[in-house]
Amino acid sequence: MSEPVPRLDLAPRLRRRLHPWNPLDYLRLLYWVFFFPQALRWYEQTFADPQYRDVTGREVWMVIRRVRYGAIWC
Repeated sequence: MSEPVPRLDLAPRLRRRLHPWNPLDYLRLLYWVFFFPQALRWYEQTFADPQYRDVTGREVWMVIRRVRYGAIWC
């Protein structure tokens, strides 16, 4: 009677990073932004480089300028 309700695992079933040259990854990203926003945080925790995880605001643009050709993506 007092058993806890099991938690749902809503993490996306993605085993790889998103690639900027794959058009389906852009569609997946749009889906996440509009219909499944918790997937963005999951993707960041799973695949983001630890030195860039705490970057916010103006620091984002400095990181983008510093890493010009998509080293964060690959």
